[in-house]
Amino acid sequence: MRWVTRRKIKSEIVIGRQAALLGIIVLAIVIISRLTGGLQFLEWMAFNKFLRFRAPEPIDDKVLVMGINEADIRSVGRYPIPDREIATPIEAVQM
Repeated sequence: MRWVTRRKIKSEIVIGRQAALLGIIVLAIVIISRLTGGLQFLEWMAFNKFLRFRAPEPIDDKVLVMGINEADIRSVGRYPIPDREIATPIEAVQM
């Protein structure tokens, strides 16, 4: 009975050591891949999937995009456009 128990314990220890060694090797491979950027493409793909599955966000009515083009620069007559010239339409929109 004692020999059977000792053999069983020894075999379980060997299996445990093998599993621990395999786990350490896999962990080292993942860490090295992560540090060298080898997993970045997979991370981007997973991130894109998560963004596609989330609920759509409502459009905020408070956001306004104002642009300055060549015609605006010509009408002011100089570049860069002074802050005072840029502030005038922004103040008009805020009122």
